[in-house]
Amino acid sequence: MRRFLTTFAVSTLVAGTVLIGTDRLTASSVRTERLDTVGRVTCDIPQMQADIRRLRAEAAELDRAGKRAAATKARATADGTERLMRACIDGDRDLSKPRW
Repeated sequence: MRRFLTTFAVSTLVAGTVLIGTDRLTASSVRTERLDTVGRVTCDIPQMQADIRRLRAEAAELDRAGKRAAATKARATADGTERLMRACIDGDRDLSKPRW
């Protein structure tokens, strides 16, 4: 009788853990799918290049007008866009190689 109760208690504990783990797994997979669609970044390289050129020209114009803070902000935005574009290019290049 004692062995039966111990075995029953352990099997109940394992079954409960599996059920709770399955529930968490299901919830996390739903959460991951949602984040995957929300956090997706599309890389339109020609559009990014055009944005960089436009922002740099705008920064130069703001510099000539004497608005240094706005010019610095436009330049920083252009630099950030360029870094994102480089990361997209590097990611595409790395993904195109065979894994093994």
